[in-house]
Amino acid sequence: MKSFNKFVLGALALGSCAIAVAQPYGAADQERRDRNREELIARHERMGETHSSVKQEVREGADTVTDKTRRAGHKAASFTRRQLGKVRNFGERQQAKFPPAPEHTTNSTLPTGDKPVKAPPK
Repeated sequence: MKSFNKFVLGALALGSCAIAVAQPYGAADQERRDRNREELIARHERMGETHSSVKQEVREGADTVTDKTRRAGHKAASFTRRQLGKVRNFGERQQAKFPPAPEHTTNSTLPTGDKPVKAPPK
């Protein structure tokens, strides 16, 4: 049964490929393609003309937009630098106000006369 299903499926695939290859393109199809190509070229030429005038208008106003954007960027960078400076100063003030705690002493750093304290048994 499985081999029969594979055979039928293969025959259908082969038949559909043969039909697709055998279909010739007619004269009407070629005319439609030519007409679409000409319309596309004409549309592209019209878009190129209007596109260049739009580019010119944008280019005239671009200096002001660019300047505004640049100024906004400088303001943001300046604000960020000022805030970072405040954070650094705050950290330095805190270090001066509250110096770091001394490191915990272990048994190896005890003076020679001192004996380590043993934990009480449980």
